[in-house]
Amino acid sequence: GGGGGEGGGGGGANSEELLSEGKPATSDVRGNLGEASVVTSSAVTDWLKDRWQAASDMSGTPIPGEHWLEVDLQGAARLTRALVDFEAAHSTDYVVQGRASASDAWVDLAQVDGKKQQPLTIAKRDKHVVHTLSLKPTLDADALRLSTKCAGAVRKVRLLIRSRATDWGTSVWRLQLFGSWAPDC
Repeated sequence: GGGGGEGGGGGGANSEELLSEGKPATSDVRGNLGEASVVTSSAVTDWLKDRWQAASDMSGTPIPGEHWLEVDLQGAARLTRALVDFEAAHSTDYVVQGRASASDAWVDLAQVDGKKQQPLTIAKRDKHVVHTLSLKPTLDADALRLSTKCAGAVRKVRLLIRSRATDWGTSVWRLQLFGSWAPDC
């Protein structure tokens, strides 16, 4: 199955749309709250079931080490923006990465390291720390082993959380990916 963009009409090649909603998501750890797939859901109604957390218990005890969430867009896309809606237990040291297929190496699309930050806006509201990042508009075609016409297109996106910013395990409500479908890739 293709990714999106099927059907006629719609915006032009440069229009930006939410591409990740409802797409499959996986993670390296199950944690103590919702499964990884909750990060691509549209529902945010239950404080416990509608977020993924790298914690081992209800006290938020962090699971040690780096952690990742991966979204399969199920079609090639050129991404322009990522929104990471963390719970208060957030990270300020992470990378958004992409790749064209499961056999390709990950390529960094944006990086936040607490000191030097990619274009990033941060909004805080009750139990949410929302990071919005601009993603690299194009990727090196050689790095993704793609033809020139498919340069910058990815199918898989990973949020690699290198460390946590609080005493609790990092917790994510939503990982939203924006851009446009690349149906010819």
